[in-house]
Amino acid sequence: MRAVVCNELGPLRGLVVEEWDTLVPAEGQVVVDVRAAGVNFVDGLICQGRYQINPVTPFVPGSEIAGEVSAVGDGVSGIAVGDRVIVFVGFGGFAEQVAVSSLSVVPIPDSITFEQAAALIQSYCTMLFTLTRRTSLAPGEWVLVLGAGGWGRTGGGRHRHRTGRTGHRCGVDPRQARGGDGHGGRGHHRLREGGPEGAGP
Repeated sequence: MRAVVCNELGPLRGLVVEEWDTLVPAEGQVVVDVRAAGVNFVDGLICQGRYQINPVTPFVPGSEIAGEVSAVGDGVSGIAVGDRVIVFVGFGGFAEQVAVSSLSVVPIPDSITFEQAAALIQSYCTMLFTLTRRTSLAPGEWVLVLGAGGWGRTGGGRHRHRTGRTGHRCGVDPRQARGGDGHGGRGHHRLREGGPEGAGP
């Protein structure tokens, strides 16, 4: 199987794709063929040695994956080959396979794609925690989403369901990011409103 490997903490250009042995589940484990993996800001920080966790190299980055069970180890019940699951692996997600405890897999409903499911554990839950435990929102209030990446898109969608109003700001001019328009004045940003049915014009 192929895996993205960090052999040395440093710039992300140092990551390489290597061929590793096909995984075999130990007792109590299942092997999941990865169909999608969440790519998060923290993954890059870890590979660069800029996070509070510095894993021993070499290692395979990637913390959240979605895929299909391809092998089941001894002592595992309730999980079958072909089951669609998500898993928080911590490390190892940027590979074609992961071997994990059978207790850590969560079934994926048929209504959710692998790509959507791969962002549920870290990206979506971080957003949900932030909007429900670190702040309070009321109907009619606005949330400004700076960028439309994974966290921004899920955060905007979640807030629309709660209040119906989300403003998206994309493509910030560096001069405006410093608080001016480059000529001594303030930068003016056009907000794109996303309503309950989706993003506006």
